[in-house]
Amino acid sequence: MPLFSVILPTFNHCDPIIWAIKSVQQQTLQDFEIIVAGDGVPDRTREIMAGICATDSRVRFFDNPKGEAKGERHRHAAVMAANGSYIAYIADDDLWHCSHLEVLLAGLGQADFCNTLHGCVFPDNKLSIFPGDIAYKFCRDVLTHYKHNFFGPTCVCHSKASYLKLPDGWTPAPRGLWSDLHMWRQWFRQDSLRFLTIPQLTTIHLDSPGRDAMSVEERTRESQDWLEKIHQPGAMETLEVAALRRLALEQGCYQFAMRLFQTQLDSQKR
Repeated sequence: MPLFSVILPTFNHCDPIIWAIKSVQQQTLQDFEIIVAGDGVPDRTREIMAGICATDSRVRFFDNPKGEAKGERHRHAAVMAANGSYIAYIADDDLWHCSHLEVLLAGLGQADFCNTLHGCVFPDNKLSIFPGDIAYKFCRDVLTHYKHNFFGPTCVCHSKASYLKLPDGWTPAPRGLWSDLHMWRQWFRQDSLRFLTIPQLTTIHLDSPGRDAMSVEERTRESQDWLEKIHQPGAMETLEVAALRRLALEQGCYQFAMRLFQTQLDSQKR
């Protein structure tokens, strides 16, 4: 049985999935399986997955019809079919650094649910890191009570055993709420679980908004270029330092926002 099950949901991004999967296959820790959860995919994705599954027995493809919302129930089915003790996620157009699973494994010794830093590359090619630490109940309360989030599924991992304690698991979010934040709130309401943010950048999220005008070929080339870039010696550390320096300049605004959240939370408790 594998140590990790990696869940990769996909809808219509096609070729970028090649590089998302490659970034998993290139992990320093190789004890994993990959479950690709299709959500009404086009024929091109089926063609790509047939080739990948034929060459790597660790990869399974679930060719589901288009589901409700963002196919969250397909993700739940993938988690339930997973053989790993731990569940990690990657979006079909995101990338992992080769150390990602190794870093997560160290964190899972202290937590049931953990995340690394969320690194988001915007269309201007600038990488930003969003601040927050779910080890603190205050941060979890902010995400629970406000439409505010600072990490996506690509940098998340949890034990399968703790997932089975949740009331629903992956389900469509209420209108106006992000799917991943809806999921995190289920976790944060479980007082018996342990949470941890690992202060290390190990993933790249290529933000879709703003890339709508790019062709599939352009997005595929961008994914390939970024994967090659982050595997260069010291590249990930350089990106992390630059992003954290920008964040330090913006920290005053962040602190003001957190004080505002705290004030509003306190007023609700009275």
